[in-house]
This record gives sequence, structure tokens and C-alpha cells, in this order.
Amino acid sequence: MVIHSPLAASASGWYGALLCGWSGEIEAGYELDKLSIQLLDKFNARSFVAKVSNMFNVFILPWKEPLQNATAALPEAIQSGFDNGDVEYAFYAAVHYCNYLFYSGSRLNLVSEAQERYLLTIVKAKYEFHAGFLRINQQVVANLLGKN
Repeated sequence: MVIHSPLAASASGWYGALLCGWSGEIEAGYELDKLSIQLLDKFNARSFVAKVSNMFNVFILPWKEPLQNATAALPEAIQSGFDNGDVEYAFYAAVHYCNYLFYSGSRLNLVSEAQERYLLTIVKAKYEFHAGFLRINQQVVANLLGKN
């Protein structure tokens, strides 16, 4: 198979997520998304790193590896999104990063600090969907900390 476009990295990432989540073909989805990461390198497609990394670390990696591995990789997706103008996926990665910190058992005060830091940026940029998504777990963390 010959691939001539960096768009293939994003498309194969989405397809890999569908294979894992919808049809239960975890191994096939995982391998396909590893291919999408290789395509990023092949085409030096920096503008797609946030999308592809977010797809892999949020929708595929947790099927195969501990959640902490996905959590550790998401800050790169966040930064790449900001560096390359893909703010939407930088914010998706930030929301999932905060949620995965919580779900993987990080200390609540660290989760709360990350949530507050990213929420301020998301609200300032007027990405209401992302803000609402983040606020759900922010309220859970606040409740557990006895803040509300």
C-alpha cells in the first residue's frame, strides 16, 4: 500500500479507534494507529500530531496498556496542538489528560490543579464544549476534596 498524504495519519487514527471501540478488534486498531504515528514521521506532519496523539492515547492505548501510559503521553499532544495551531485537539487532549489523571488514581490536589489550569485557558478561548466536559470531573474532584 502506497500512501501519499499526511491526512492518512489522521484517517487511520480514526479508523483504529473505530476498530477498538466499536468492533472490538483491539490488536488491529492498535497496529493501525501505530501506523498513523509512523505516517506523522514520514510526512513530518506536525500539524496532525495533536489529533493523532489524542486519538491513540485516548481511544486506543488504554485497551492495551495501563492508563498511566496514556496520561504520560497527553502533555505532548497538548503542546503540539498549541504549537501547530490545532487548539481544538490541544483542548481535547487537556480534558482527557485531566480526566485520566483522576481515573488513574493521581492525588486529588494534583488533579484539581491541572483541571483549574486547563479550564482557565479553555474558557478564555471560548471552547464551551471542552469547558463543560472538563467541569464534570472538576466537580467530582471538588466534592471529594470537600470543597463543595
